[in-house]
Amino acid sequence: MDNPGKTSSGVTSQSDISAAQQTRWRILTIPAIGLLIYLSYLAIGIGIADLYSYTPRQKIEFWQDNQAQPESAELAQALNNIRHSINWTPDNGEYRDIEGLLLYYQAINEQSAGNAEGFIALTSSALNSFRKAAELRPRWPYSQANVALMKSALDQYDQEFEQAIERATRFGPWENAVNISVTTAGFAGWHQLDTQTQKRVLENTERGLNRNIKQIKQQLKAINKLNLACIHIKSGVSRKKLCGY
Repeated sequence: MDNPGKTSSGVTSQSDISAAQQTRWRILTIPAIGLLIYLSYLAIGIGIADLYSYTPRQKIEFWQDNQAQPESAELAQALNNIRHSINWTPDNGEYRDIEGLLLYYQAINEQSAGNAEGFIALTSSALNSFRKAAELRPRWPYSQANVALMKSALDQYDQEFEQAIERATRFGPWENAVNISVTTAGFAGWHQLDTQTQKRVLENTERGLNRNIKQIKQQLKAINKLNLACIHIKSGVSRKKLCGY
């Protein structure tokens, strides 16, 4: 008779079963631990990225609320911060939008200093940031509107511009910032647009006048297109407030 704990040919002992179970447990545990480490790394990265993005967010909000043009040093620091955020989470569309805004602020500073080449280079960089943001969040209307705005600043009224106008007005028809940006970009290049894009710009402007007449008038005056807009906007209370007739 066989002793307990030993096996005869073809019979598995309790110790063999236990060893097999432990092996299977190790096989299952190793990838699970790896997944937990990876998820922890992602969570830490997201937290660090969010921390770096806090100051740029706050500064942009302040500059926009106060219609202020930031100093070069402030912009450089904010841009450095948001690029740290992007390095940690490169697929975050919001951070790409923030980067684009900061680059365009820099472009405006260059334009104010009379540096046309600097303005074009930085606006092109801002456009690339907004393109990436739109790629990451194709239904986010602000990214699309900003693509159109940068294309307008570069005098590029092409298929990409028309697509950005279409998507911005489709996904954010009642968004204030979208209304203002699309109006500015659209009327700046009005005579270079096809009929369908002109129609989208005009409808966007008429929607925006219900809530943003002051800002829209300010933008149209800034690009010397108020009279052009008044010719095309349908008659009514909003046009009378905007145009005086």
